[in-house]
Amino acid sequence: MLAFMPFFLLIVAVFMIINGLDNLVRAEKIVEKVIIKKKKKSPSKEISRAKLLLKYRINGGVLLALGLFLLLSFRIDISFLDNKEVTLVQGDTAYFEEYKETIQNYLDKNKIPGLIVGVVNGEEKALFTYGYDQLDKSGEITAETMFEIGSITKVFTAIMLADSMTSENISLEDTVDMYIDSSKIGTDNVFDSVTLKELTTHTSGLSRLPSSFNFAFSTYIAGLTGTNPYKNLSKEEMYQFMEDTRKLSGDQGSWEYSNYGVGILGMCLTESRQTSYEAMLKEIITEPLGMTNTSTLYDAYEDDLYADGFRGYAALGPLKLGIKSSPWIMKEGIVAAGGIRSTGNDMLLFLDALVDRTVPSIEMTTQPLLQVDETFWMGMNFIIDRKEDSDEALIWHNGETGGFNSYIGFYEDKDTGVFLVTNSLVNIEDLAHELFLLSQE
Repeated sequence: MLAFMPFFLLIVAVFMIINGLDNLVRAEKIVEKVIIKKKKKSPSKEISRAKLLLKYRINGGVLLALGLFLLLSFRIDISFLDNKEVTLVQGDTAYFEEYKETIQNYLDKNKIPGLIVGVVNGEEKALFTYGYDQLDKSGEITAETMFEIGSITKVFTAIMLADSMTSENISLEDTVDMYIDSSKIGTDNVFDSVTLKELTTHTSGLSRLPSSFNFAFSTYIAGLTGTNPYKNLSKEEMYQFMEDTRKLSGDQGSWEYSNYGVGILGMCLTESRQTSYEAMLKEIITEPLGMTNTSTLYDAYEDDLYADGFRGYAALGPLKLGIKSSPWIMKEGIVAAGGIRSTGNDMLLFLDALVDRTVPSIEMTTQPLLQVDETFWMGMNFIIDRKEDSDEALIWHNGETGGFNSYIGFYEDKDTGVFLVTNSLVNIEDLAHELFLLSQE
């Protein structure tokens, strides 16, 4: 449904433009008809023709302006491209044939521009690619194409937290004000009681996003126009939001997903080491694992490296129509919640390290810290699904930005994991679970 919303807005924009032009061009004829109708109903009532003309011209101008604003905000790509089939770029062809068929069946039912799938099953590893990264340049998805992984970034943040607990003597029971000085956020706020444990388990009572009218309005506009809602969330901006957070929006101890909270967690970690999130990412995770193309940085001069994200996509044979989202480039204030980009090759390395438990401090991050319901637990940012009457646990996280959807998951006591990312808003979790079923056969 989300993938088709931009097309609905596009139709609305065209409708507004047509009606606005109609009101402006035919204002006098429309007013004449209105006057005739009103006189038939109330012959003695005076009707101001000038006021009616002004009303319809203002209405027409407003409709035209709003319609043009919406239309011009759409970054539309239209191309005639061959229909691709999924390609196995790494792994044993015979072993992963059924996986390939399952992915292709999914693609036959779900129209998406591009997809990367990584699978680890014991000693066997595979990487699949499909489709196009940029419709206007006919660029094909490769193992080195960079995607936004969205909230899977929170998994990396959790690993940094666990590492800091062992190397920096940070405790989960520490409060935010121990790391972010009152000179930056004041003293009349809630952060002397919010702990790092609450931030990483989404039980801090903080709202999903900063509670600010200006931020809420800009986020709403970004949703309509496909722009980046987080582009201004620097540390300084977050300090101001924190200073203004004088009460919690929810109950402390109750689970409520909060990007705001994880953004603050990231700032606590970088403040404790007096460094940047990018520097911590490299030192703790990407360099030790050999992930050479995973970063929070965005180089606009090398845009061919990055996949375009599409908030709307349709395909009719060779005709491909995509409505692009602006890149979600995140500053230090919120980057810990969703600012990483990575490639298929790098994420397969990461997935393999998760499955093999060779990621730094992975055991700490996946320990259950909070039971939300009978089957749903929280580790450090990781979501843990435990089946009833079973010790089996699936540890996972997903992610979504303006034009990307992602998923990573692995079993606690099995050498099995999957990673998927698409440059569209089509849900890919069903495909992930189909691949898990194949791994258990």
